[in-house]
Amino acid sequence: MGLGTDNTICKQELLDAMRPLAGENLERDDVQSNLGALGQALFRIVHEHAETSSNKILDNVFWTWVEYVDVVLATWRQAFTNWAPTQPAEQALKASLLNTLPARPPRPTALKGDVL
Repeated sequence: MGLGTDNTICKQELLDAMRPLAGENLERDDVQSNLGALGQALFRIVHEHAETSSNKILDNVFWTWVEYVDVVLATWRQAFTNWAPTQPAEQALKASLLNTLPARPPRPTALKGDVL
C-alpha cells in the first residue's frame, strides 16, 4: 500500500495512533485540523524528500546472485523434466514442481522510484 496522492493516509494513521490517548477529542474540528496539518507534513517529507538510489557495485552483486539462483533452478528444472515417474503421486509432484518454478527475472536497465 502506498501513501496515496494526498495526506489522507498520513492523517488517518495519526488519528489511529492518537485514539487511545485522545479518545473522543479526536472528533473535534480543531484536533482534526491539527492532525491534518501534521499528516500533510509527514506526506510532504516522505513524498517530496524520499530518494530512490542505486549502487552499481551492490546492484551487480545482487544480479550476479540472481543469475546464480537461476542456474541452480535451471538445474533443478532439467532434473525434474528428465525424471520419468511411474506412480500417480510422483507424476503429480513432478507436474506441480515444474509449474511452480519461477521464470528468470530480467536484469533492469533503469531504476526510477517514487513514494505514492
